[in-house]
Amino acid sequence: MHIGKRIKEIVEKSRITNKELADRVGTSENNIYKIYNKEHISTDVLLKISNALNIEIHSFFDSEGSDHKSGVVQQSVSGGSRNVQVVGTYQDCMNELIAAHQVIIAEKEKNSRLQQEIIEMLKERKK
Repeated sequence: MHIGKRIKEIVEKSRITNKELADRVGTSENNIYKIYNKEHISTDVLLKISNALNIEIHSFFDSEGSDHKSGVVQQSVSGGSRNVQVVGTYQDCMNELIAAHQVIIAEKEKNSRLQQEIIEMLKERKK
């Protein structure tokens, strides 16, 4: 599955303009056209698009005649990159997306703890 083509298909069925979608997602209309040509997309962008269209994220992977056996979603984590292969059933896809987001959450929690420690150290220095 080509994720960009699937997004375009859903947008066309939703009958909103590319400009309206761009405004809802917080990007330019030109970037929307670029997304339509991508075979890979970050989960963050995919979530923004699903929210803008008021649909569940699985809708991008669930279509008539779809066997859910191809497509790639790319997720960036703290400057690195984690590729999430969408392979198998819808449940497999969702499990991969959940795993990617758990990595992101763990990284953000770690960063938050470190920031809190720095704040506490700075407070101690002020005393």
